Amino acid sequence: MIHDRPEPEHTASEEPKRHGRHAPGPQNLPPPWRCAALALGLLGMLACGDDGGFTPDGAPPPCVTAEDCDDGVYCNGSEVCDPSSAAANADGCLPGADPCAGSECDEASGTCVEGTCQDRDGDGRQDAACGGDDCDDDDPDRYPGNVEVCDSAGHDEDCDPNTLGSDMDMDGYVDEACCNLRSDGALRCGADCDDASADINPESVDSCGGGDQDCDGDIDEEPDLVFYRDLDGDGYGVPDDTVMACGAPSGYALVATDCNDMVAAQNPGERELCDLEVGETPDPLLHDQDCDGAVDEGCGCTLGARRDCGSATAMTGVGRCRPGVQDCIDMPAGTEWGSCSSIEPRDELCNGEDDDCDGSADETFQCVRNTLATGATPCGTSGGTRQCGSDCSWEEPAFGRPEDAATCNYCDDTAGGVNQELPYATSDRMVAITASGRAIEGVAEEGADTYSLIRSDQPNAAGAITSPAFTMGHGTATITTSLRANRGTASNVGDGWALYLIEDSAPPYMGNIGRDLGAPLGKNGFAIEWVFYRRSDGSQTENTGYFRHLRTGLSDPIIDTAANLLPRLNGTVSTTVTQAVTVTITPDDMATAANETTVRAIVGSSGTLDCGPTSTPCPFRVTPGDRYRFGLSAGTGSWTASIWWSIFGGAPAIQLTDLCP
Repeated sequence: MIHDRPEPEHTASEEPKRHGRHAPGPQNLPPPWRCAALALGLLGMLACGDDGGFTPDGAPPPCVTAEDCDDGVYCNGSEVCDPSSAAANADGCLPGADPCAGSECDEASGTCVEGTCQDRDGDGRQDAACGGDDCDDDDPDRYPGNVEVCDSAGHDEDCDPNTLGSDMDMDGYVDEACCNLRSDGALRCGADCDDASADINPESVDSCGGGDQDCDGDIDEEPDLVFYRDLDGDGYGVPDDTVMACGAPSGYALVATDCNDMVAAQNPGERELCDLEVGETPDPLLHDQDCDGAVDEGCGCTLGARRDCGSATAMTGVGRCRPGVQDCIDMPAGTEWGSCSSIEPRDELCNGEDDDCDGSADETFQCVRNTLATGATPCGTSGGTRQCGSDCSWEEPAFGRPEDAATCNYCDDTAGGVNQELPYATSDRMVAITASGRAIEGVAEEGADTYSLIRSDQPNAAGAITSPAFTMGHGTATITTSLRANRGTASNVGDGWALYLIEDSAPPYMGNIGRDLGAPLGKNGFAIEWVFYRRSDGSQTENTGYFRHLRTGLSDPIIDTAANLLPRLNGTVSTTVTQAVTVTITPDDMATAANETTVRAIVGSSGTLDCGPTSTPCPFRVTPGDRYRFGLSAGTGSWTASIWWSIFGGAPAIQLTDLCP
């Protein structure tokens, strides 16, 4: 509709108003069409005006005025003619605005009904144009009471242009990025240039170093640092001349503690110099370098001085100890005497030196480091040596020296084994039993080819004989002799003999007189025993022999309780039995802990007895260098039998080899 002109009055011959345009008629058509109609009615096909006829596609031409677009409806507002607008319809017309601005519209009367108001945007607030308080009833996010949001576009969420958004740092100023549109269309924004800091806002003091604290675009406008006059340029000033600034002006310093502003080397940052001469008056203006009010504090000595030092013991020069000197040296807190160059006593170390200055080196250890010492060997031989190692302990268990003829004494002088004596133990010796060495019971006789031990017709007769004492060599010892047994009339008792080796300790060297006469018990050694008898099962045998360890024997050798002698030693016919005896003894190897003693006994062709490492271990030990005796004993229970020892041409004997000289 058009408000600035009255509606034309309608005549009876006129057609009623239609939607969009009036009914066709020459007077109501747009100018080009009106012209065409007149031409048809008056002049036929003649042209009308400059525009001429219809548009090429036959459509009506666009509007010229708003009247051309009026649809005759009041409540939808007055249409506008604007063919250039992209929003226009095919006639070039744009729709009108609501004439009642949200109030109820009465089409019949063409008026707005007072007292009614609408909420077009549905935000719960009615349009301000019809009496409500919604400043923009077309924007649901804009109404009174809504939360104002900080934005730079100026959108007014709460219909109050004075509210701009929240104050994040609570300093009373909103961020300058929060804006609202004023009524004149200009933006009204906050004034806080840093809404994250309560110390930055237009009312803050713009002091030194804080940037633009009052949000005016300038910095450090109100300096709050005090600087003091510093004439000597040492960074320390005096308090009687000051300026306020944010940076030190030329000739000024931030600290006001200089005690002498004419000397750059005197200020609290300097070290105190120990420069006060002996007898000089301490003047703080000259000698107080660190401005603490004291002169030469912490100075234990005069810089560059030297003095003697060292304990009285060190000055004697014993062992490694020596006197020395020390210098006055500069330290962070002043001066002090440096370390003494003397060599003082200390705990003894393994180094071949006299560390504790007592006149001896390494005396708390086994020996003096890396030295060769001399002394007696474990055998008592002088001239032994041994090496002291780098740890001040002996490398050998004892002093030792090479073996020679003088040290062949069955003792280890080398600390490496007694067998090293063997090249010097080359002598040998024969030890025989003589009449002076025998003890007998009964009658003893010596003939040209026999040596009689026992010859008796008495029952239970017995006798024994021993050799002189001898030293066992490193080599073998061989005992050789022979036995002859003779019987007379009938007899039914046993006869036997024994050969033994015993240590040369305290007497006795023979057993008891009588039937028990034989090798003595309780001494280290052994006995080889032989008995003539018949086995109880009736089998015939020449003899039976065995070893007996004398220290564990239950009785003297040769005691026998056999019931029957062999036929050759029993009956009415005289019988003689001869046995050759050879006993070989190999002594123990003293270089090892094991017992290598070996004994082999051969009695004629009757049998062999062995003990040693390769057979039954010997229950005794024969040692080179020890003193021994060997002996013979025999006995008989016969009334008529006789037993005697003989070696044709000589007495029983032992051959010794590898003796020391």
